[in-house]
Amino acid sequence: MSVSSGTMGSWDGTYLKVNCRCRQSSGVQISKSQGNPNKLYYYCRDNKCGTFIRWGILKSSNSGTFVGQRQSNDRWKICIARVFNETKDEIIKLKEDSKMLHAKLEKIEVLLGNLKTTVKLLIVVLVLVSIKWE
Repeated sequence: MSVSSGTMGSWDGTYLKVNCRCRQSSGVQISKSQGNPNKLYYYCRDNKCGTFIRWGILKSSNSGTFVGQRQSNDRWKICIARVFNETKDEIIKLKEDSKMLHAKLEKIEVLLGNLKTTVKLLIVVLVLVSIKWE
């Protein structure tokens, strides 16, 4: 097996090159399944052998030693945790903004109700004044 360069997000290590049963070089992707999230796997580029070939093996570019998928998963977990926290903070802010807008809407509805009452009273006064002037 030879070693070729590969990229996976911000990870800049290398991975083992694997050929599939049809003797073509395989592609490398990251699993998005619920059972094996964010795991590196090899797949048949031409889909002759079926998509999945095997789980990937990462090779550290610094030490030349093999590392497991765990290191990659830990990086993804850190990234996902950061995005989750940012999203959670944004949701909290949006909920606060929503409450503030709802309170402003209630105030506007009260003012509109008062304005309607004032206009009705003004119309009554105008009718009474016009009757008195006749």
